[in-house]
Amino acid sequence: MAEIALAQIDQVASRQGLVIAGYYTAHENLQQNSLEKAYHRISEKIAENFSGACLFVVDNRKLSNQLDSLALKVAQFSDGKYRTVDVNNILLEPSHTLNVCTSLLEQKSYKSLVDFDNHLDNVSLDWINNAINEEIEEIM
Repeated sequence: MAEIALAQIDQVASRQGLVIAGYYTAHENLQQNSLEKAYHRISEKIAENFSGACLFVVDNRKLSNQLDSLALKVAQFSDGKYRTVDVNNILLEPSHTLNVCTSLLEQKSYKSLVDFDNHLDNVSLDWINNAINEEIEEIM
């Protein structure tokens, strides 16, 4: 199923002149925040097609309604494997990214987030999440 999702996403990205440059996951278990658990075939496949691929894991312990720091663990593909990146060295553009995330958390936008598995269960669901993207544009 992951391969189908990746192919579909690649097709949409290509039509828009974009590339798949990374992969993120948010573990259901709030205590699970390791990059190692997230490392699997999808992130390897992305790295095959984009040499600077990144892997993101939501750091559940840092999530709150008032984000004041990046709630992510990040790794970048280099020399044949993913290596951890110090999130303090990541520059967010635009600078109000954390404020946008805080606003989305307050609005509970995550409840309407659709992933590709949801879409396969019900093809009428929008896995591109246009409504959430519109919310982000409005907040900005």
